[in-house]
Parts: sequence; structure tokens; C-alpha cells
Amino acid sequence: QEIAEKCGIAKGSFYNYFKSKEELLVSIFKFYYEALTDSLLDLELDASLSSKDKFMRQITVHIEHMTGNTNLIQMMMQEQMVHISKELDRFLHYIHEEGLVWFKRKIVELYPEIPTNFLPDCTIMLDALFKGYIGILFRNRHSFEVERLPIFILNRMDSIIKGLHKTDDPLLKEFPLIECSVQKV
Repeated sequence: QEIAEKCGIAKGSFYNYFKSKEELLVSIFKFYYEALTDSLLDLELDASLSSKDKFMRQITVHIEHMTGNTNLIQMMMQEQMVHISKELDRFLHYIHEEGLVWFKRKIVELYPEIPTNFLPDCTIMLDALFKGYIGILFRNRHSFEVERLPIFILNRMDSIIKGLHKTDDPLLKEFPLIECSVQKV
């Protein structure tokens, strides 16, 4: 009722557009996810940027979208968000999987010399770096200089890739993707 009142429509009209509040929530998440992916694609198609510049700007775009929508992102990150509906579960898994695929693709692009057997470990490390610092940013927006994060992450990945040459035994033997039946947004 509150949603309908804020929109200035009758409660019955709400159900003409959405079957449930959960379906509305999934639609909102999809809308913001599409906006993010469109922004990332624009940068990907910019031929004037080097691979490293694209990556750093794309990290900045991620940060801007996340910090511009903190309530939505925090709600998505909460554990209780899972199991609100099967569609939302699938969508959240889809976002996670797509993030891993994107990080993997970026690693291959930035470090073409990396042995393929180290791609799974490097992908997980990049994902963890990004999510770890974003999590800190949400809890305390002033804990570090946000504009330094893209180059900081890239420098850490440079060190990780450099360190791989000292070992020949990856921890992960294959790329750990979640099988997901959600169609592309």
C-alpha cells in the first residue's frame, strides 16, 4: 500500500505492473545493473583508452554506481536478501557470476602472459580485493581516498601476477562459476 501511495497509484494498479513486491525489487535491481553494464560497455568500446586506463575507469564507474546507490547496494549485499524469491536468488547469482567473468576477462586482457592455470586464483583475488575495499567504503566512506582505489587495485594485481612466476602450483584447478539459469539482463 505504501509503495502504491508514494507512486500516486491505486494498490490494484501496482499489480498490473508487478505480480509482487519481490518482482518490483528484482526489476529495480535489473534497472540499476543495466545502467552499470551500459556505462562499462561505453568505456570498453572507447578505442582511445589503453586496457589499463579502461580498467581503472571501469573500477571508478563501479564505485560511482555503488556509492550513488548505497541503500540499494547495501540491501543487495545483506544475507537476508537471498531467498526472498527464486528469481531474485537467480539474479543475484547471475550478477556474481558475471562479475567473475568480467574480472577474468580483464586479467587476460591486462596480463596476456599469465599462464591459464593461474586465471581462477587471480580472478578470485581480484574479486576479493574489489569487494573487500567496497565493503569498507560502505561502512566508512572516509576510511580511504576513493579515487586512489583503481590504481591501488591495479598495482596489487601487478604484484600478484609478478609473484606467480615464483610458483607453479595454483590453488584452484578450474574456474569456479555458479551455474545459473538467468538470461542476460
